[in-house]
Amino acid sequence: FIDRDNPVADIAAKLEKAVVGITNKSEVVVPDMFFYRQQVQEVEGYGSGIIISGEGHVLTNHHVVEGAKELFVIMSDGETIKAELIGSDAQSDIAVLKIESDNLTVAKIGDSDMMRKGDFAIAIGNPLGHELAGTVNFGVISAPNRSLELDGKTMQLIQTDAAIKNGNSGGALVNMNGEVIGMNTVKFGGGTVEGLGFAIPSNTVVSIINELEKNGKIERPALGVSMVDLSNVSTSDQSNVLHL
Repeated sequence: FIDRDNPVADIAAKLEKAVVGITNKSEVVVPDMFFYRQQVQEVEGYGSGIIISGEGHVLTNHHVVEGAKELFVIMSDGETIKAELIGSDAQSDIAVLKIESDNLTVAKIGDSDMMRKGDFAIAIGNPLGHELAGTVNFGVISAPNRSLELDGKTMQLIQTDAAIKNGNSGGALVNMNGEVIGMNTVKFGGGTVEGLGFAIPSNTVVSIINELEKNGKIERPALGVSMVDLSNVSTSDQSNVLHL
């Protein structure tokens, strides 16, 4: 039940335990300036995640877990639990982890197709790291289906002015019924830019996580056609080339 007189506080309390932190421990190679050799150094990355099943499945971004040697989920009470990567997809920027824990609070997934420009929205996550875990930001849906090119791929995203910072990636964008209608993934920054945050729609997420949980990856069809420069093909070979 959501109190219409103060829905934001009720929604924050309802989802407090369902939005978690993610720690990505990885290794990078760095040059040693004194001995002219390379050294392996352990680094930590941070992000957010959403508990989506009582069996311990946690939704987050691919870029949050990319390159991880070890992954840990930080619960709302500060407990750290080692996580297993079930599957990850770079193209959609979606990943699914699994933890072993009892009595989990599970977020309810809503229908992102029902969102309209101007609808209220709440972003919940861990901006700038786990020290600010569970930060709640309130705003509106600026565009429910914005086409955006990121890292050479075009994505359909929900645009919101609810504040999203580094570390919010993988956190929840929530409607006023307390349902997750998006997963926060990227923001535009800079001194002249404010209120440009983007989330992957929940309907996109659901279609991806079902396959990740089943196969660990997304299998996409590919067209089996290759191109040949005819100037490099001998006369005898050209008899097998069909001009359409």
